[in-house]
Amino acid sequence: PKNSLHKVETIIKEMKEGTREQALFWINIPIGPENQKQKVMIEYYALRSKDGKYLGCLESSQNISEIQSLEGEKRLLD
Repeated sequence: PKNSLHKVETIIKEMKEGTREQALFWINIPIGPENQKQKVMIEYYALRSKDGKYLGCLESSQNISEIQSLEGEKRLLD
């Protein structure tokens, strides 16, 4: 969103300067035809060369609403 652009620019600036490697936050966003609020986690990761030079930023967004309601365990191949 436009109102958070300056925050993203700050994160990227800090990554370029080497003072930040990642940023993680979550927000409630209306999703779907009913605009039901869902929890979305957004992550930014600095991508660097072997010698530490900043190459870019990877952004990942994931709806974590179902993850938050998990209980107990589910083992691999269950």
